[in-house]
Amino acid sequence: MKTNFPVEEIHEGKARIIIPKLDLFKGSGETYRPRLTPVFYNPNMKLNRDLSILLANTISNMLNRGLNICEPLSGSGVRGIRYALECKVNKVILNDINPIAYQFIRHNVKLNNIENIVQVYNEDASLLLLKLANKKLKFDIIDIDPFGSPVEFIEPAFKALRNGGILCVTATDLIPLCGIKSNACERKYLGKPLRSYYCRELALRLLINMINTKALQHNILVEPLISYAYEHYIRTHLRIFRGALKANKALRMRGIIMYCLKCDFRLIIEDIIAYKERCPYCSGELMYSGPLWIGPIINRDFCMSMIHNNEELNLETKKKIGKLLNVLLEESVLPPTFYNVDHICSKIKKKPPKIRDIIRSLQKLKYEAGPTHVDPKGFKTNAPINVIIDVISRF
Repeated sequence: MKTNFPVEEIHEGKARIIIPKLDLFKGSGETYRPRLTPVFYNPNMKLNRDLSILLANTISNMLNRGLNICEPLSGSGVRGIRYALECKVNKVILNDINPIAYQFIRHNVKLNNIENIVQVYNEDASLLLLKLANKKLKFDIIDIDPFGSPVEFIEPAFKALRNGGILCVTATDLIPLCGIKSNACERKYLGKPLRSYYCRELALRLLINMINTKALQHNILVEPLISYAYEHYIRTHLRIFRGALKANKALRMRGIIMYCLKCDFRLIIEDIIAYKERCPYCSGELMYSGPLWIGPIINRDFCMSMIHNNEELNLETKKKIGKLLNVLLEESVLPPTFYNVDHICSKIKKKPPKIRDIIRSLQKLKYEAGPTHVDPKGFKTNAPINVIIDVISRF
């Protein structure tokens, strides 16, 4: 393959991939910048891709058959090629609108000897999904992993997914989602963000609610299986079910989170209208975020299946995945949002105790409590803020 820039071969999972030479594309601070490359490849997303492989294997084990998978924003093709090499698949469709990326994907598919099961396209991602849907080709998994916002690809993906299929969605535009550019978030994600220490969980819930809102318009129920925030991105994996009666269940999953900046009180409201109220503990003004998804973002049974399969697959990031999934399993039964121990202790002028000690103390008082994957110094609980402060003050 001829290019006007140097390339190198890397190995990830079972795949051999030709990519632009990473050392040549650095920004300030000599840090590699994927967006500067003529063909997108981000080595920091390896955990993301490993989790995708684990999820696909879990789905194929549950269905006891091969999968049809589509990745309409493929970049170098690394994720899709790994799907073809490491999962039980019937067909994998890869695509990128960038003609240089298209040539790289074709070359990498040939390099891995998988031309018989992988088809490569050079089209607009949304148009390709609609074309494939019109051909009655339905996918078990569609993986949307853009550089930035995934909003424009959601509805075309619904068209091409089979009933019971999985929609995997990544968002990297955390600046608007975390409230720094609130108007941009409200335009794209149809909800108001909140600048707080737990803004990344709210970002995840805003993302899911945006997908759910579009799904409801097509009489589709979305069921989050595994959702998480990690480093510079958020990601959710949603199973879809078609039918108006099924979709109605998701209407109860939309709501508002009210938050007191002064004392850390928060209130979850099962409605899409914000209430102007004062904090019941300190009379401070309540801020709000939403509408957003207030239902579960992790399916406990599916998470347990992934933990089991993670032991068998032996992926390179196996330990990191196991740690993440086990925390997600604990989170699966806990309410939305979390508390940061350092933030609370700074208000009450107290040395921060260990998170596990706080959790055990709350559990002894018969409250639900556990860690959060979003913040190593965070914990989730259904205890009211006055009880939390009292517990922490005793250490």
